This record gives sequence, C-alpha cells and structure tokens, in this order.
Amino acid sequence: MFTKDAICEKVRELRLKHGYSQQEVADALFMSQNSYSEFECGKRKLDLERLFEMAVFYEVSITYFFDVHISPIVDTE
Repeated sequence: MFTKDAICEKVRELRLKHGYSQQEVADALFMSQNSYSEFECGKRKLDLERLFEMAVFYEVSITYFFDVHISPIVDTE
C-alpha cells in the first residue's frame, strides 16, 4: 500500500541520492523551487503527469513511487 507521504519521501530520497538541490530539480522540471519543495513536503499533491516527469528525470519506472513490484506472468502449460 502506498500513501502520499510515502511518495513524497521517495521523491526526496531520489533527489538526495542523485545529489541535486531542490532548485536544480525544479529547473529541470520547469517549476519553481517553492512548488517542488511543496511536493516533497506533501503540502501540494503530485498529479500523475508531474510524477511521470519525475520518473523520466530520475530514470526510474513510475511504479517506483508506489512500491509496486510486478512479476512477469509465467505460462505453466
């Protein structure tokens, strides 16, 4: 199960892991640093489009933010 707080934490973790400042990520995503900060803090909702942009920027699957692990379907026949 995922929550808004869990998604915000993943956004923050990715930024820190890559060594970016909030301003650097905000510039790359064409948004203000204040708006980006509000996403990280959970004060502003992340819509799917913005989440997709972050996934592309960080080169992760969008499912990364939701802790979804999809297993391939195995044909047992």
